[in-house]
Amino acid sequence: MYIYNTTFNVATSVASDFLAWMKSECQPTAKRFSQHVRFLHVHTQQEDCETYTLQVECDDLESLSRYEKEAFIKLMESLRAKFGKEVLPFSTLLEDIYW
Repeated sequence: MYIYNTTFNVATSVASDFLAWMKSECQPTAKRFSQHVRFLHVHTQQEDCETYTLQVECDDLESLSRYEKEAFIKLMESLRAKFGKEVLPFSTLLEDIYW
């Protein structure tokens, strides 16, 4: 299993608008590609900033690539257009290690 993990550093001044955008735009789109989508608040000690993460699970790299090409890139363009530098995302690809 693979997890496409995107962390968002969000300026406090736009946090409520960002959460509304995530709920209306990002999460429904991600759920079209995966049944396992989580949106989490990351507890940090940063001031003037909130941190969130979106995790989209995919069974294989082909599914993950489809999500990235068909949805993720467009979502990030929309995010930049709406929030500019007030929301800074970065993504990592995680692979589940079965113990």
